Amino acid sequence: MTIEQTQTKETILKSAIELFAQKGYSNTTIRDICKSANTYQLAINYHFGSKEDLYREVLLATYELTEERGLIDINKNLPCEEQLKRLIEYKLKCIFFNKEKSAFYRIISRESDWGLTNNETFEKIFNLTVKRIYDYLKNILRKISEQKNNEYMINYYAYSVIFQIKGFAQSEFIRKQLFGTETLDLYKVELLAELISNFTIAAIKMKKECN
Repeated sequence: MTIEQTQTKETILKSAIELFAQKGYSNTTIRDICKSANTYQLAINYHFGSKEDLYREVLLATYELTEERGLIDINKNLPCEEQLKRLIEYKLKCIFFNKEKSAFYRIISRESDWGLTNNETFEKIFNLTVKRIYDYLKNILRKISEQKNNEYMINYYAYSVIFQIKGFAQSEFIRKQLFGTETLDLYKVELLAELISNFTIAAIKMKKECN
């Protein structure tokens, strides 16, 4: 591959990442990507094969940027409550302070907004990427709750954490109501991670006391 071809491929990938994050898979056309990358459909077909294959490359590439694989190894020996807090904090910091690392989360969030998680390609990539960190989150919550056999409640707690992160990340209104500002600095992000973690743990303990 020539230097020019490599540059074209990288430009297409960068344009596709931003468009999929903004508009989602179904609402992004090949024409949109061509216009943004200043290239032709022939170049996309040559480098990626199809829109679906390009989408797959986008998800894999942006997931690698999150560095989530290393996060599990770094924190796995800490107390479960601390692991939960650090996982939430890491995701929030990626979203608010690192555009490259936030791309994957923005794309995932966009697909769930539009109800497109039944997309076959999306589900395959989910199993290669998100499932690992989701299973890690569930395992933390399983140990905190001591509900080894209640998969329904473990999934409930996990989705509660995910949608709290998503809600604060997407809603300027919610951030302003809680912090008095739409823009969060490092202190506020760390505080938010602690609030989400403590809220989740408190809900789990309340459930345990009610049983």
